[in-house]
Amino acid sequence: MSKRLAGLASVAALGVALCGAALLNPAPAGAAAGQNCVKPGQSHPEAPWAQQMLGPQRAWPLASGGHVTVAVLDSGVDAKNQPQLRDRVTDGTDFIDAKTKGVVDCTGHGTQVAGIIGAQARTGIAFRGFAPDVHLLSARVSDAENGSGQSAGTAGLAQAIDWAVQRQADVINISLTTLADDAVLRDAVARAVAANVVIVAAAGNSGSAADGNPVVYPAAYPGVIGVGAIDMTGHRWEQSGHRRFVDLVAPGVDVISTQAGGGQVSGLNGTSYAAAFVSGTAALVRGANPTMRAEDVARRLYATATPAPGGVDSDEYGNGIVNPYSAVFDRTADTRPSVLPGLSPSPADRAGLARVAAWQDSGRLAAGLTATAVLVALAVLGVAKALPLGRRRRWRARMAAQVRDDPEDEQVPVPVQLFDEDAEG
Repeated sequence: MSKRLAGLASVAALGVALCGAALLNPAPAGAAAGQNCVKPGQSHPEAPWAQQMLGPQRAWPLASGGHVTVAVLDSGVDAKNQPQLRDRVTDGTDFIDAKTKGVVDCTGHGTQVAGIIGAQARTGIAFRGFAPDVHLLSARVSDAENGSGQSAGTAGLAQAIDWAVQRQADVINISLTTLADDAVLRDAVARAVAANVVIVAAAGNSGSAADGNPVVYPAAYPGVIGVGAIDMTGHRWEQSGHRRFVDLVAPGVDVISTQAGGGQVSGLNGTSYAAAFVSGTAALVRGANPTMRAEDVARRLYATATPAPGGVDSDEYGNGIVNPYSAVFDRTADTRPSVLPGLSPSPADRAGLARVAAWQDSGRLAAGLTATAVLVALAVLGVAKALPLGRRRRWRARMAAQVRDDPEDEQVPVPVQLFDEDAEG
C-alpha cells in the first residue's frame, strides 16, 4: 500500500494545514468558539461533473454506506445548519476549542469534505454524497489555510486519529497535510492501520514546479491511501502532489459540495476533495463487505480503478481513477489459481487414449509431408522466376536510380501541416 500528505511551508510551524480550495477564505486566527466564518452557499440543482463521471448511484442498490462510520478529521462539520448533513454526524470533538464539540466550521472546508462523503438526498438538489447513508464523526483539528488560522498541530492530529479509532471508525478521511515526518503522528497512523481502519489522505496541493512537489504526511505513511486530484478531462490537476505515495486519483477541480450554513458551493479545487471521493467509495466497499479487512479494501480500490492517462502505478495517477461501481461489484482473486488434480485413467480409458494417440501421430505425419511438398513447390517456382531475372542482372544487386538534382524538380509539393504553428490555440 502507499502513503501521502502535503502542506505549505508557510504553515509548517502550525503542524497541519488544510489542503482545500484556493477560493476559500482563510479562517481568522481569533475566530470565536461556535462561529461559522463563511457565508452559506447557493442552490445548484444540476448533478456535478464528478458525480456524473464516477456514477456512485449505480452502486447504491447494493451499498450506500449504511452501518459504516467515516471520521472526518478537518475544520469541523456544520451539521446543524446544513440540511444534507443533518443527523449524519453521530459524534464530534474539537482539539482546538473543546467548547464546539467539532460541530462548527469556520472555513467551510470540513463541511465540504463531509458532504462529498455522506450528504443525503434533498428535493431539488442533484448533489449527493458518495455514501449517503454513512455515519460521520467530526474532529476539528485545523482551520489553518493559506498561512492563516488555528491548528492543533501534528500532535492534535495524532490524538484525533486515536479518538476516531476508539469510536470504531471504519474509514478515516484526512484532508490535511504536513511536511513534518512526526513520530507521534506516524505511530498514531500505525495504530489505526493495525486496528483495521481504512485511512485516506490527500496528496497535497504543492505539486507544481514552483512549489517543489514535496513529500507530505500522513499520505506518505505505510498503510495510507494517498489521493491526487484530476480535472474533468481525467488529467492531473497541475497543483496536485505527485509522488510514489499517490495510490489513486479522483476529481479535485471545480468541485461542488455542501457549504457550512446551508446550500452548496462550487469552484472548489484541491486534493482534499479528491480524498473525500475515495473515502466515500471505501465506505461503500466496507458496507457491501462488512468483514473485509482494511488492506483488502485498499487492494480492491486499486484493482478496480479506471486506467488514467499516466498508466498503471505512475507517480501522477497511482493505480488510476477511483471507480465506485467496480469497487463494489467486481470481485478480485487474492490467491493463485488452483492446480487441477492428476488424471488416473481406467484400463479401458488407457486403450482408448492409445488409439487416439496413434491417430494423432498419423495425422501429424501426413501434415508434415504435405507441408514439405508445398515448400518444395514454392521453391521451384521461386527459382524459375528468379533465374531469368538473375541472368539479366548478371546476378548483381541493382541500386535504385539516383534522383537528379534538376531545377525542374523544385516543384515537389510540400506535405500538408496538420496544425498551424502560428495559429492561436
